[in-house]
Amino acid sequence: SNVKSINGIYYGLMLAMAIYNLFIFFNIKQKSYLYYVFYVVSFTMLMMSLDGFSFQYLWPESPVWANKSIPFLIGAGFVWGLMFAQSFIHSRDYVPFLHKSVNFWVAISALLCMLALVLPYSLSIRVGIFIATFAPIFGFSLVARSYQKGSRPAAFVLVAFTLFLAGMVVTALNAAGALPVTPLSGSSLQITSSFQVLLLSLGLADRINALRRRS
Repeated sequence: SNVKSINGIYYGLMLAMAIYNLFIFFNIKQKSYLYYVFYVVSFTMLMMSLDGFSFQYLWPESPVWANKSIPFLIGAGFVWGLMFAQSFIHSRDYVPFLHKSVNFWVAISALLCMLALVLPYSLSIRVGIFIATFAPIFGFSLVARSYQKGSRPAAFVLVAFTLFLAGMVVTALNAAGALPVTPLSGSSLQITSSFQVLLLSLGLADRINALRRRS
């Protein structure tokens, strides 16, 4: 029941953040907010698919889609996550070359979404693992260099990204058997992604305040 309540809090928080920022998008019409909403929804649905909740509650009649949904949502998560980072930190202005290199990973991730629908799972998940291994390196470089060049929003993304990466490492070590699985380490991806989403939301709120100060 503890696990159930942790899951309930986690998915409730992710949904609340998505809805809250969707309302802000309708108010101020800045693309970053929409990319953020799509990213949070894609990532939450990926977590639900990995936990088996999607198949249980959302598409119990579609075992084929239940399989395909995982590589599809990995692709979608990277498309919207990278586009959010680019838009939010204004990477085109600060690091034009890195901005272009991240466009490549956005394109590959979008391609994975399409491939996931037609390729066998064993192939599309390999593409997903390839993207999940290399795209974060480019994403991290983009954010870190933009921060060095003076992008204030990049500070929020940098901390959020580092936290999330730590959660990914703990999860991978758990899966490999290199770390003992405790309730805390078993929930590390949920805990760190919650903080990531909250921090990015704070960064978006900080942007609204900055716009208000200017006006």
